[in-house]
Amino acid sequence: MLTKKLIRGGILLGLLGAMACGAAPPRAAGPTLPPEAYMPSGATWVGKWITSLGPLDIIHMNRTSGFDFAGAYEREVGNSMVSGVFTANAENNTIRLQWVENRNGVRKSGKAIWRMNADGTSFAGMWGKGNSATDGGRWEGRRDDPNRPDVTVMR
Repeated sequence: MLTKKLIRGGILLGLLGAMACGAAPPRAAGPTLPPEAYMPSGATWVGKWITSLGPLDIIHMNRTSGFDFAGAYEREVGNSMVSGVFTANAENNTIRLQWVENRNGVRKSGKAIWRMNADGTSFAGMWGKGNSATDGGRWEGRRDDPNRPDVTVMR
């Protein structure tokens, strides 16, 4: 269902094309991220998450698209909800993503890096604006109820 929403809105296709030419995101370091490690046994990024910025859904992509995952999120900014989409690649317990959102007709974009914790049910990371993956702040999450309705993607 999320895939249909992403593609129906034409957002994912434009995002994929725009990001295909970009350089790899910088590797974030420091005490704010769990250590790089192998992905916990049985863990996956796919699913529904509750994050410090709001609800988030991640789906698996066909690797021929150039990305391992795509997703959608919603977050509250002031008195309104902002929807965004992202594409991402993962290596071990680390996922690097590029996000884009439309806030009151203004396109915002940036990068993020997350690392899955050893329990496989939560992640910690950072997000950034433009070419940075870290200058925006922390972005953390935990698994959500799989029965929660999908995030509504940009209208």
